[in-house]
Amino acid sequence: MLLTSSNGSDIASGLFFGAFGIFILFFILFAFLIGIAFFLIRAYALYRIAQRMQYEYAWLAWIPFAQEWLYARVIGEDLKIGTVTIPQFPWVWIAIQYGSSIISAILSLIPFVGSILTLLLVPFLWAAAVYVMYRFFKLFTGGNEVVYTVICAIFPVVFPFLLLYLKDKPFANEAPAA
Repeated sequence: MLLTSSNGSDIASGLFFGAFGIFILFFILFAFLIGIAFFLIRAYALYRIAQRMQYEYAWLAWIPFAQEWLYARVIGEDLKIGTVTIPQFPWVWIAIQYGSSIISAILSLIPFVGSILTLLLVPFLWAAAVYVMYRFFKLFTGGNEVVYTVICAIFPVVFPFLLLYLKDKPFANEAPAA
């Protein structure tokens, strides 16, 4: 049986879509592995920082959602912004990180206005994340917290590697070694 032009094009398109599907599958697998690697780098660095701060629960760095709580806890139990003190800051940070998606879902139920309010929520969340990052970097000596924050705000992929770099650096409140 000879291949007609329609059968030939069917085979060619089948090969193309099959190859494209395999490419997408490998891309998803690669992205998944990169995500796991970034999580492990951040977990290890945060674990070491929490150990150095002598936190009893440093192992929480290895648990995905608890890692965010520990990240905020390293900054402090109470966070002072100007004259306002946020008590129980790690729990407030968890509420901001994970509650924002619930708020966004609820707002999306409101036609038009909900979409606008959701769009206004995004800059607030980004500003909160940048400020918390700044406060985290301020824990270390060197006075580079602004530079670190700007770099990580523009290129978030750098954050786990910067934590890895900072994990053994002296804290700002430590006395310099004599």
